[in-house]
Amino acid sequence: MAQFHGKQANIEWDIAGTPLQHAQSWSLSATVEVAERTSMQDTWKTRLAGFKDWTATVECQADDSGPEIPYTGESGLGYDPDYVGDSDNKAKLDLYLVYDSTNTNFAYIYGDAVCSGISYSVDANDVGKITYSFQGSGTLTSSGVVNTSHSY
Repeated sequence: MAQFHGKQANIEWDIAGTPLQHAQSWSLSATVEVAERTSMQDTWKTRLAGFKDWTATVECQADDSGPEIPYTGESGLGYDPDYVGDSDNKAKLDLYLVYDSTNTNFAYIYGDAVCSGISYSVDANDVGKITYSFQGSGTLTSSGVVNTSHSY
């Protein structure tokens, strides 16, 4: 069973592979809609897979420069990047599982995403946090272990 430590993880957002600074954690959820097609007199329920979807959340420590993903961009939706002539409301999101200390081996999950929300939180016993919410736009892919970073 392969194991890895989260301290080598990384998050990159946009065409240039810009890391989100002060990242503390990320989470990813992939789902598929399911339609039931059971008929009368069937003994067992049967289902068909429908549309797939994914979301990601990234938590970073806040600093005085504000969020790294701007609130407003060319599209007016709050997203700046434009890659390969596509719309301005989505960009590449790379969520690294393994980013070894030699910077030569990577494993990551990636896809196009829209930053759908930015929230702040402050706790009297902790540093301020910024949480970015992402909604997937298209396929979510796993790189496996490779020796080059970035999905683009």
